Amino acid sequence: IYFLENHNERPIAGEGAKSGLGYGQAVAALRNETYEVESLFLASVGEVPSDADLVVVVGPTRPLLDLEHASLAAYMDRGGAVMILLDPRTHSNFVEVLASRGIAVGEDVVFDARLALFGQATSPFAGRFANHPITAKMRDTVLFHMVRSVGVADGATGLVPIVFTGEESWAETDLE
Repeated sequence: IYFLENHNERPIAGEGAKSGLGYGQAVAALRNETYEVESLFLASVGEVPSDADLVVVVGPTRPLLDLEHASLAAYMDRGGAVMILLDPRTHSNFVEVLASRGIAVGEDVVFDARLALFGQATSPFAGRFANHPITAKMRDTVLFHMVRSVGVADGATGLVPIVFTGEESWAETDLE
């Protein structure tokens, strides 16, 4: 598993990885399950390594270079798996990367006043899952703190939404 770096992603090593924004615990959990985890400076190496089973991008705030975009696209075209976690209200070209694959990412924040952590509408719970291999074993409700809406773009084929917030949730674009 490779974690992309140099786009101001969440840190997976060093002091920053131990902070509330870091992913040090996630990396430790993956390694505990015998996964090999490495950082990937894609602009330096030029392509996703052939041993990559997954490329993870966590909270980028800087755009991909054209070379990096092409490299990730080639990796996905070969069947490679990519997980991109985008924070709301951040701007990078990762939204366009996903749009090129038929995934619509909203410039919004999902609210749910009814199904939320301690009534915080920006921390909605999701307990409904699609019948899909990715979610087949999911039984528990999932909490999302400050999440964007994600869906299938108009005209896209072969994609299905897999996680759903409550029926009374909505995506808010005017946050001022």
